[in-house]
Amino acid sequence: MKRLNAAVLATLISSSAYADFQPITSENITTTEMNTPGFTENIAGDSIWLCLDTLNGPLVDGDVFTYTLSNDARFASATMSLEESKGGAGTGSVSFAAQTPADATGQQTVTFTVNNAASISTNNFNTPTGPGSCDGVILSGQTIAGQAVDFSFTNPWASTQVTLNATLQRGATTLTTGSVLLFNLPQPPRQIPAIPLAGLVLLGGLLGAVGLRKAKQPKR
Repeated sequence: MKRLNAAVLATLISSSAYADFQPITSENITTTEMNTPGFTENIAGDSIWLCLDTLNGPLVDGDVFTYTLSNDARFASATMSLEESKGGAGTGSVSFAAQTPADATGQQTVTFTVNNAASISTNNFNTPTGPGSCDGVILSGQTIAGQAVDFSFTNPWASTQVTLNATLQRGATTLTTGSVLLFNLPQPPRQIPAIPLAGLVLLGGLLGAVGLRKAKQPKR
């Protein structure tokens, strides 16, 4: 079983409720990045955990996970994977679901269809017995576990936040949903209205007239 890093463990233990996503520390995007064409940002590996605590049973072939980004954000990791997590740590099982589309680069929505549930090492998701013991799946940015997930932004000034939303469907039944904040974006710079040239000429004339009038006033 993989070792859980201290930062993630502290976050899990501090959570007083079992959310659909384990809470993560969102990334703050800088204005410099926003002004850099084609910039990407990532969320560290072992961070994006969708809990399946209410499933109370196994995943089965045909179950579909759907991950959707908000506000024009896009996936920049081409081939990703889901890893089973049990009791607060990943198990290494990453071969139980197929990604669609096969190349997720530039996509706002990516799905993972369970097609090899038998390969999951334990495959029994239940309500945890204590803080930090999330049963669920971890999104990895590669076909191996624990890798950072990369993101790009087609219109980063459109919003001040980017969230990741997820659902798990079994046929027509929604088994779980979740939403987690990934990025905080700076607000766009305030635009100072431009004064037309004719307005500048008129303003200059008015200021000149006021100055001339004061100069002609007799001294008291």
